[in-house]
Amino acid sequence: MDNYGLISLVPVCIVIITAFLTKRTVEPLLLGGIIGFIILAKGGFFKAALDAMYGVCMDSTTVWCCMMFLLFGAIVGLYEKTGAAIGFSNAASKYAKSEKSSLFVTWVLGIIVFADDYLNALAVGVAMRNITDKYKIPRTFLAYVIASTGANVCALIPVASWAAYMMGLMKGTGIYEGPIMGHYLQVMPFLIYCWVSLLVVPLVILRIWPKVGPVKKDWQYALDTGITLPAGIAEVEEKKEELEEITQGMKRKLVVTFIVPLLVMAIVAIISGDVLNGIIAGLVIEIILILCFRLMKGQDLCEACLSGAADMLTCALIVISAFFLQAANTQLGMTEFVIESTEHILTPGLLPFITFVVISLIAFGSGSFWGTAAIAFPIILPLATTIGASLPMAAGALISGTIVGSQCCFFSDCATIVCTSVGIRNGDYQKSTLPMFVLPWCLSAILYLVVGLIF
Repeated sequence: MDNYGLISLVPVCIVIITAFLTKRTVEPLLLGGIIGFIILAKGGFFKAALDAMYGVCMDSTTVWCCMMFLLFGAIVGLYEKTGAAIGFSNAASKYAKSEKSSLFVTWVLGIIVFADDYLNALAVGVAMRNITDKYKIPRTFLAYVIASTGANVCALIPVASWAAYMMGLMKGTGIYEGPIMGHYLQVMPFLIYCWVSLLVVPLVILRIWPKVGPVKKDWQYALDTGITLPAGIAEVEEKKEELEEITQGMKRKLVVTFIVPLLVMAIVAIISGDVLNGIIAGLVIEIILILCFRLMKGQDLCEACLSGAADMLTCALIVISAFFLQAANTQLGMTEFVIESTEHILTPGLLPFITFVVISLIAFGSGSFWGTAAIAFPIILPLATTIGASLPMAAGALISGTIVGSQCCFFSDCATIVCTSVGIRNGDYQKSTLPMFVLPWCLSAILYLVVGLIF
């Protein structure tokens, strides 16, 4: 494996340190990428970095992500301007009559909207933040609940986006024979982190599992002040009183306007295998319903779409910056170096444990869980076959490790979408939710060690 050794870790370390010091996201990512290209190209780093940025911006994955953000932003803009989000919140409030029940409703919605973790984070966040605000639940804790369901559920349900992607990588190794779905079903029991992280949420809601870290201060701040957003963020009032008046007398129309596009999005995304197709279909249905119910005029509808899309521009910039950093890390061979450094200590019993720990740290540090999985599968699974380790267990540990990165890395696309949907900053998400993910991670690591040694 060609890599730059320990030097390959420098850009990631700079990103993490700079982000924690500045509480910014885009700038540290760009700085880390530039440092990476300075290492790679030295005096010619500017051209190398520019070529990489051009490649990232022209890449089909980047275009897909940006289109998805902007189009879903248009849907969110329509939800907000028509009062559909408030209408749905009012309807859901029948089942969310307390702090605990509102959080349980959030958790259940996170399981129901399983087609894609992006769709999950955006839809559940927009639907529930008004309800949880009513019971003085901090937005950071709402973000934790949403993040704990999205990717986990998408990996545990074989027709969801994460599962489909992982099955494709598994099949690409050439190890498996026959339909890959059957092999993935064998992997599902070993998605230990997914199960643990998902099931811990109701325990936290019931106060059986403790809240740890800064999120406890966020709770006290919300209770004392009634402000659910972190300190330093001004509440954006969207003419709520005016919207409340508008929603009176048309609750059924607004609930239909909110739910039907989500159902269409989920169905089309599952059938087509592409969440972007689902979002486009959902946006079209949303516009048709608004026009049929005469909720907005044509000009106002267009302005709402543009306003919602504009709110997602930061989201798109973060993803582009993360892909830029990923391009530098790939050329430096960061992932290959970390895996290569641990291969000599691997045994059949230790493979699941070490795979989970190493992959989760790589995904957390780089923010590249899709890329980490793509590189690691062709290495870990053949290695498991060679040393006689359990393939389902090794695959389960690998997938779980990438999901840890998805949830915990503050500049990951998943974390960015969660933050956007609940209206907080990525830095606030990292500071408050990371300690909440540490205990499930430690428990999962112990379980992988025990299960690996037993089986």
